[in-house]
Amino acid sequence: MNHLLRGLAPLTESEWKAIDEEAKQTLKMNLAARRLVDFSGPHGWQTSSINLGRADKTDGELRPGVETRRRRVQTLIELRAPFELSRKELDIIARGGRDPDLRPVTEAARTIAIAENQAVFNGFEAGHITGILDAAQESALRLTDDYVR
Repeated sequence: MNHLLRGLAPLTESEWKAIDEEAKQTLKMNLAARRLVDFSGPHGWQTSSINLGRADKTDGELRPGVETRRRRVQTLIELRAPFELSRKELDIIARGGRDPDLRPVTEAARTIAIAENQAVFNGFEAGHITGILDAAQESALRLTDDYVR
């Protein structure tokens, strides 16, 4: 399925390829958090959450003698950064030019990478994401002025 609706855009295959390659390269360079955490994906549009392997006992009782547990999952957040490319730059790609100005693609991909890094490190309350810094508070080492101990 084509969720990007590419068929509706007046772009050639070579133009899409250039855009995809620019975005992919920029994301690869800037997605720092993925190098530090366990990451798997992409899982496709059908995936809405990731199993955390944990379950919490519920307060309710369905039937005497039956325990109930609610499975914990991390819902996924979609990040989008709209951008526009000029027809002039797209024509350069279509004519085989090797130096189109794809800065809007680069800036959108970089913005998304920074947002993802921020969510992983600092969390994102609206998306129910606990960041590494908050999650590690209990195990953090406290530095003192006494460097001998």
